Amino acid sequence: MLEASNEPGCSARWLTRNISGLRRREAFRRKQPDIVARYQGTASDTAARALNAIALEHARKIIEDIAAKTEKGRPDAVAGTT
Repeated sequence: MLEASNEPGCSARWLTRNISGLRRREAFRRKQPDIVARYQGTASDTAARALNAIALEHARKIIEDIAAKTEKGRPDAVAGTT
């Protein structure tokens, strides 16, 4: 750290510079948790992803069944899908 000289006004500049640095570091410390939270990845929810995959597979099978029934010329069978 620099020592203040005996010149008039020099100690005021030195003090202002140090206070500005302290304020800047304190502002960074206050904002740091928000910055980390913003850019940190979220935890993977394996159970939800597995359930979504099962539901997607089930929906795909239903759509394929509907397409197969309409290709066979039975559009009335589409209304009664289960």
